[in-house]
Amino acid sequence: MAAKVQLAFEDDLALRIGEILRNINSQIQKYLIAKTLISLATGILFAMALSLFGVQFAIIWGILAFLLNFIPNIGSVIATLLPLSIAFLQFDGIATLLWLTLVLVLIQLVIGNFIDPRVIGKSGGNRSFP
Repeated sequence: MAAKVQLAFEDDLALRIGEILRNINSQIQKYLIAKTLISLATGILFAMALSLFGVQFAIIWGILAFLLNFIPNIGSVIATLLPLSIAFLQFDGIATLLWLTLVLVLIQLVIGNFIDPRVIGKSGGNRSFP
């Protein structure tokens, strides 16, 4: 791509455009690495919480939470509701379901509102966050 840019533009402009493209590529890589690590943490915490509560297929739900965390807004909702629906069918008492709901929602809230913005902000993905 750099060779095509150099052919299409004058030397100074081609160098500047190449620098901008490298910067964009670097920012995207940093964002994807940060988002992957955050999603991995979400998946691990979900799997651990679901396992501690005895929900069937806890590891699969954790993997699903990891994958769905890449979908903004709705992914975390789906990742929370799917294992809760299984827990609703699995457990007789409402207390266990309420505690599990609280734990999963807390995981999502802490990661989504505190950890994610800070990590993404520090990775250069969002310049508006201090």
